[in-house]
Amino acid sequence: MFTAYTGRIDESDPSARESAWSVNGTSIPMLATASTADDALFAKAGFGYAAGESYTVSVTLGDRSAGCAFVAPVITWVEITAPQGEAFFAPGEPLGVTWRYEEGTPAGVYLEVWPEDGESDLPLYRVELEGTQT
Repeated sequence: MFTAYTGRIDESDPSARESAWSVNGTSIPMLATASTADDALFAKAGFGYAAGESYTVSVTLGDRSAGCAFVAPVITWVEITAPQGEAFFAPGEPLGVTWRYEEGTPAGVYLEVWPEDGESDLPLYRVELEGTQT
């Protein structure tokens, strides 16, 4: 997943919602329900990130634009070991999450829980944990 953020620094600046992001020429859609005039969030699932590939990212807002190019580094992903698969749980029910990481202990783990319907712009739950927590 590719995510991007635009923040309006001064009230005289255009709305952050008017910004446009793209990666390698592909537009990244704004998450409308998560965005305001001051803060706009953009995301594209199934982005297809690949280590060693070149990416060009650009953003425009009003008459201003910025961009960068980079070669994607190798990322070692955390493997979630519990709950397994597409586990379901009821709101308010405790949920234990454990993980394994090939590179030792990660600095942190970012966990999101999304609704089953896949239609929401926002996760139901989001937390960043230190790598030593389970």
